[in-house]
Amino acid sequence: MNFFHTCHFSYTARERNGLTHILETEVLKRKEQMYLLREVSSFARRKIEEEGILISW
Repeated sequence: MNFFHTCHFSYTARERNGLTHILETEVLKRKEQMYLLREVSSFARRKIEEEGILISW
């Protein structure tokens, strides 16, 4: 299996992936790194609920 150690988001069109857009926008605004380990961050959860974004795992 291949695993990556770091993933850098610099641009993702919102129309292509709403959750990815939320994550990268927040990370860029905060100018920090984010690590997701089997869960979604709290600000992404709130945004998902606010906007009614459908996610299929």
